[in-house]
Amino acid sequence: MVFGIIAGLHGTERLSALINHDKYKILQKGHAVKTQEIRRGMAVEMEGSPWLVVTTEQVKPGKGPAYIQVKLKNLMTGSHMEKRLRTNETIEQVNLDRRDMEYLYSDGSGGIFMDMENYDQITVPVEILGNTLDYIKPNGQVIAHVLKGSVINIELPPVVDLEVTDTPPGIKDATKTNQLKEATLETGFKTRVPPFIKIGEIVRISTDTGEYQCRAGE
Repeated sequence: MVFGIIAGLHGTERLSALINHDKYKILQKGHAVKTQEIRRGMAVEMEGSPWLVVTTEQVKPGKGPAYIQVKLKNLMTGSHMEKRLRTNETIEQVNLDRRDMEYLYSDGSGGIFMDMENYDQITVPVEILGNTLDYIKPNGQVIAHVLKGSVINIELPPVVDLEVTDTPPGIKDATKTNQLKEATLETGFKTRVPPFIKIGEIVRISTDTGEYQCRAGE
């Protein structure tokens, strides 16, 4: 009966209900790890929900004990939070099904991805994708987190290389990076780049902030 109710829901409501229903089962699959063992891309349980580790940094202040600073993404809601964890603290790891997928194209329903193992095509709804398609182009490969056959998150690399398709001319011989101009990238995403960047150049973009990092290859 529970699954009949869940089947009648749509989008994030259906996914949240599915995760909530199986939360106990999911979290039982994990095991306790030390905070210093936490790595980017790992899923952990906090506050009763599964969270994806986006970044992790060990901090050694001048005074006081060392700690682990982590940025997390809630796999149920998509929200983010930062948390300070004590070293040697234990935390529950969550084992999610991670699959290599290739982005094919998008339509009104979302993004269409192909499972690289069985070649099945899966539609990921826009509410799950968020701004993911700003950073991947057709035939780009990503890691999908899958629960009960539904993709609940797309894991992107820290940076991506994209071609500049439109940007106004810059100042001749400009080298300063603090004078930025708008640029449109091949995915349609708009960001700001230094004035010396030209149309056709490949730039490296942070998938966390959307900001220009450098020319690709630098």
